[in-house]
Amino acid sequence: MKFRIFASVMLSIIGFMPCQLHSQTFTEITTSIQALAGSSDWGDMDSDGDLDLLTSGATVPGPMNAHLNLYTNLGNGQFAFLVSLNLTGICNSNARWLDYNNDGILDIFASGLYYDTTWQQYLPTTRLYKCKGNKTFELTDNIFLDQSQAATDWGDFNNDGKPDIAISGYTEMFPNYHGKVYENMGDTLVESANFRINTLINGTLKWGDYDGDQDLDLVQTGWYYDFGTSQDVYGTYIYRNDVDSLTLLKGPDIMGITYGSAEWGDYDKDGDLDLLVSGSIGNGSSSTGFFGIYRNDGIDNFNRVAGDGLSVRVYGKSKWGDFDNDGDLDVLISGRSQNGPNGFTELYKNTNGEFSLFTTLCNVQATTLDFVDYDKDGDLDVFLMGSANYTVQTKLFKNTANKSNQKPDPPTGLKAEVYKNQVRLYWNPSNDDHTVSKSLSYNLAIGSLAGNADFMEPNSNLTTGYHKLVRPGNTSLDTCWNLNFTYTGKYFWKVQAIDDCFAGSAFSATGSFVVGSPYVFTEPASGITYYDADLNGKVNPFNLSTNVFFEYGTDSIHLTTTDAEIYQGDSMFNVKRHIQNLVHDTVYYYRIKAINEADTVSGLFVSFRTATDGIYENLREIFVYPNPCTGIIRLNLTGLPEGNIFIYDQSGRKRMELSSKELLNSKYIDISNFESGIYILECICNAYSFQCKIEKL
Repeated sequence: MKFRIFASVMLSIIGFMPCQLHSQTFTEITTSIQALAGSSDWGDMDSDGDLDLLTSGATVPGPMNAHLNLYTNLGNGQFAFLVSLNLTGICNSNARWLDYNNDGILDIFASGLYYDTTWQQYLPTTRLYKCKGNKTFELTDNIFLDQSQAATDWGDFNNDGKPDIAISGYTEMFPNYHGKVYENMGDTLVESANFRINTLINGTLKWGDYDGDQDLDLVQTGWYYDFGTSQDVYGTYIYRNDVDSLTLLKGPDIMGITYGSAEWGDYDKDGDLDLLVSGSIGNGSSSTGFFGIYRNDGIDNFNRVAGDGLSVRVYGKSKWGDFDNDGDLDVLISGRSQNGPNGFTELYKNTNGEFSLFTTLCNVQATTLDFVDYDKDGDLDVFLMGSANYTVQTKLFKNTANKSNQKPDPPTGLKAEVYKNQVRLYWNPSNDDHTVSKSLSYNLAIGSLAGNADFMEPNSNLTTGYHKLVRPGNTSLDTCWNLNFTYTGKYFWKVQAIDDCFAGSAFSATGSFVVGSPYVFTEPASGITYYDADLNGKVNPFNLSTNVFFEYGTDSIHLTTTDAEIYQGDSMFNVKRHIQNLVHDTVYYYRIKAINEADTVSGLFVSFRTATDGIYENLREIFVYPNPCTGIIRLNLTGLPEGNIFIYDQSGRKRMELSSKELLNSKYIDISNFESGIYILECICNAYSFQCKIEKL
């Protein structure tokens, strides 16, 4: 069965008309790139500022004709083949660039059939090659299920900053079809116990956040043989990422295809990912072609809106890209005709969501095709590998249009919210000369030191912003992103915008945040006499051993420190320290302070006055009523300087924030949507604060 499938794939792409160039805006470039039927991927492997080429596949059916090749971009329209690499040739293959260890250097993930000289037959294999620098690679000891005819893609599905891998293909193990998701643990990748996908071959896998909830979803196409019904089954499946699992959507009526592709992209510029689907329905001579564009209408709903007017190609591959730099996604498609042997590679122009044939590039049926700006002139060129006139061919077309593309503006307005080990990062949308703001994707770089990205690698040059891959950014179209951290400490981050030509902006200014910071706030003093007082505060250590103490004095500079006490756990603790030997009728300032392995944090200063003539006074009094309340609370802010009011729950999470000026206008605070329980209200004015408990019934 293994050889039968291999042969059928190869024969389906051989026997077409000679390649003929029809376009006036694309010029074919002669290169020394070996002609293969297989896969291709572009990436700046040597970090020299231009895109290099990774190819895999076969020249013709038969032993010893499998290849895994790497070409460096010489910058003059030519490419140099790298010899003496420790890369095993594969066919019926898929090879992809990725930086699996976040070291800023692209590695290789590859699957396919290799020729075993001992057994003298093709066997499936799946391999991860680590780039050691200086254009050299070594095979890692990661263990994967060996597959061929496989779809692969990588993306950080669990939001821990490391690229994970999805793969689905054919194996030697019954029932011969397997889909796997491998979770990246740092140096190793292990099969995920919770994230599962269907078992399809000769299809596509693509990660993307179609529902805008700050995690990556997945689309899968392909086919498998159902041994129970003795029938071939074809599918196009969308999986929604529900944090701890992938949920297969039941609603979208999307045509099941194989030997094709599925690509995410915002063709209608409304800020969400639509879907481009093309390929075959069926196998062999009885197969029919299909092409469709499915608009994302929200709430897991995709509707076919285009495709009937476009050429339907058997074994059709397609890609999104803005080749004419007019700010919307056009379509590159290749396959063979429905009722004949001829192959076609065509460009369709997007005009306000309507697609029309722009040009036929050549009569090649491509097994792989790419939009790529290989010459860095600001527009998308076209690369493809496939077959025509009974020969395997490779084609590179230079886009000679004069309308170039400028990089987007760097994002601004960086903001980080941290809760325990979870972080949400925000930034403002960028602008671009062509791509609308809603359709820009974004690329996060996060590191333990300023200037590196060892937590989350953007696959871009951190200094220039040059994007090293031909793919959208790692957060899709989102302008905020959720992340989960295993290690505490201070992190530095920045973000860039990616447009529809896959050009990266300069990175934003660098922001920072701390994971594992204890939460503290200072409460009003109690037990105040002429010479004594109790200092009060609260702390949540968030499961880290935390030293907690108070600082106090007659000003906020010359301070005395109380003895420290260690707190642990994940709840709000009341902290109280009795101090004595104070001076009567004197104002004192104090604050709570906490130190753990991640951070040192201090509460705001609160003041009190020691007793005079038997009267105990606070520096300020604020009245909160009614308390308890059912939803509406009012504050007497008479004489309060301009400041801010915050409400926190008992875990320390901020639930509301408003200014005293806003409160004076509205006269009340509405917490009717809060759950019943105890909350902390804090008023902050200048360097001082007042806090009290409020109870929501």
